[in-house]
Amino acid sequence: MRIVLVRHGESEGNIDGAQYAERGDAGIALTAKGREQLKDTGAFLRYFYRTNPWQGHEMPQRVWVSPYTRTEQSAYEALQAFNGAALDIRRDRRLVEQSYGLLPYALRKNNPRHDALIRALVEISEEVYKNDPFLACPPFGEAPVTHHARVGHFLDRVEEEKRSQGISDILIFSHGATNRHIIMHLMGLPFSSWKDIQLQNNGDVTVIEDRDQGWQVQKIYDGPTRHIARRDPLRNVMKFPSPL
Repeated sequence: MRIVLVRHGESEGNIDGAQYAERGDAGIALTAKGREQLKDTGAFLRYFYRTNPWQGHEMPQRVWVSPYTRTEQSAYEALQAFNGAALDIRRDRRLVEQSYGLLPYALRKNNPRHDALIRALVEISEEVYKNDPFLACPPFGEAPVTHHARVGHFLDRVEEEKRSQGISDILIFSHGATNRHIIMHLMGLPFSSWKDIQLQNNGDVTVIEDRDQGWQVQKIYDGPTRHIARRDPLRNVMKFPSPL
């Protein structure tokens, strides 16, 4: 099986974190630079699928997209490189980014009258995060462990469709944290690896393959430089937890 992971292009939220509070996470769009990034990522993807056919196919069998504005736009820009090919494109809400709750509201330049309360909650959340980052939940948000679980439910669907429909080559347009959780699940990594997996840059492409010898992962394209890359996102990861 092969899964190709693409992180969305540069977004308004990457430029100004306060936009998450002003527009809502789901409504954050790509910048003009982000659109151009994903056009180039798309050109690389077309080249990759042509030169690395999977079971004789030069296109992904299925494309999954996180239904947020920036990922929808990223998929649209990138898939133009396939010149109108009849791709099987689907959306799944379990691929959306981790919810950070009140944290974005602490970044606003002109906070409402509740700003003191928001800052206090954020400070407490940051203290909890220092001690147990994977389980820490931002105020009114989502803990990484919860995000990890819903990504796992999505991968259960992927595995079922492989068994029932023979879908073994998929392309995913998603978010940095979501793609990190996909890698954790497939590689069987412990929770302690979460912060050590190299986070994708905007427009990056990472491929995970299982050719009946276990999963292997490699970053193959660098979005910011728009160059082919060969990097191990797990080079800083302790793949087995330390004994107690």
